[in-house]
Amino acid sequence: MSTSKGLTKKEYLARGIFLTVTTAIMALIFIQSAMPDYISSEESNIIVIFITSVIEKTGKTVSNRELIEFLVRKAAHFTEYALFGASLFATVRAFLGKKFAEKGKGGNRLLYLISWILGTLYAVTDEVHQLFVPGRYGKWTDVVIDGAGLALGALICLMIFRNRSR
Repeated sequence: MSTSKGLTKKEYLARGIFLTVTTAIMALIFIQSAMPDYISSEESNIIVIFITSVIEKTGKTVSNRELIEFLVRKAAHFTEYALFGASLFATVRAFLGKKFAEKGKGGNRLLYLISWILGTLYAVTDEVHQLFVPGRYGKWTDVVIDGAGLALGALICLMIFRNRSR
């Protein structure tokens, strides 16, 4: 059975789920970026304390806590955008997949590129948004990290869809 747009109920449901998840991730990224620096630092500090305590339990001393905090914050950027990249690829594929399926193997690469470009544009707007948040700064290096996370997340999702279709 198909809906008014010629979609099956399964395709219609997939579109709704993927779009909802992608929108929720975008909202979470926006909310995180809207937090003033002291709140963001407190969140990161929980993980930093955990990591330093694990290191200290091995008998080592932590000489550069700032480096650990830096790495935790950048890993958070990368991870949240990897999840965003995977969900964005699934959403783009759900909405455009049939149109690009006719292009053969190049269709998936094009969907991947579209997902990465859209996600990277969102990363740019996220950094611009941070320019207006007290104590936060927009950084082009964060856009690069976000873009790398997007690329990996979308690639993993692409490989999952590719393996499922075989």
